[in-house]
Amino acid sequence: MIQPTICSALARRVGYLIPLLLLAACATATPTDSTSRPVPTVAPIFSDQRATPIPRPTLSPVKPLPTPDPVTRTDWGEELIEVPLFGDQLSSGWSLQHSQGMRFGTNSIFVYDSRFSLEALPLAGEGKLYLTLDPDTGATYLRDQVVGVSFWLSGGDRPVANDDFAVTVVGSDAYSHWVAGDTSVQIVGRDVTPEEPLFSETRLYYLGVSRDIPANTWVEVTLWLDEREVDPDYRYVTGIYIKNSMYYQSTYYVDRVSLLLRRPGGS
Repeated sequence: MIQPTICSALARRVGYLIPLLLLAACATATPTDSTSRPVPTVAPIFSDQRATPIPRPTLSPVKPLPTPDPVTRTDWGEELIEVPLFGDQLSSGWSLQHSQGMRFGTNSIFVYDSRFSLEALPLAGEGKLYLTLDPDTGATYLRDQVVGVSFWLSGGDRPVANDDFAVTVVGSDAYSHWVAGDTSVQIVGRDVTPEEPLFSETRLYYLGVSRDIPANTWVEVTLWLDEREVDPDYRYVTGIYIKNSMYYQSTYYVDRVSLLLRRPGGS
């Protein structure tokens, strides 16, 4: 089960709901036969995955202006570097192959501000859409430099409750990349159990999503690492996963996944 964590009193960024606009006059009539709807384009990196067998939404979301790089965390007045992990495709060195209980691919119909979004369908129970850093990437993300992670989330044509998902950032003391079964990070005096994992699984309502996400709406989710008070200390950030509850078994969409890093020489 996903367990909530205690959120500190630090300020958090609240995602804004992005309304959708109906396609207007120049568009042709929407086909009534679901077989005639466009099939989402699957990028080569997902070629071994099956397309999600659900009807595609007929609405296209508004495309707001992208956040500049670096981004500014106005609560603290600190400038941050936004490192993309997924935009139109996975960034080099990052993988989804360790996702669990999940069918995934890319979708070209329902997107936030790019050509493709990630489309994920839980297969049964609690699934993990898991982005991990490959061993041959050469990139290193020190925990001291990583301030947080952000992404945009939508249930497509279905609403999302603010307790339907949790977000987790994982790390290592021994490896700069993700390693299965890595036990280098430990918490002295506390047992690690499925109900109380090593790295906290923080529900959306602790991440500024104060109410349920309506259908056909995108919301930004930001996890600030310093607010995860029960997480252990570790040296490297090696992975991020989004976990659905057992009560959410529908397709959902994720776009613009980024690490937020301190600028070199910043505080």
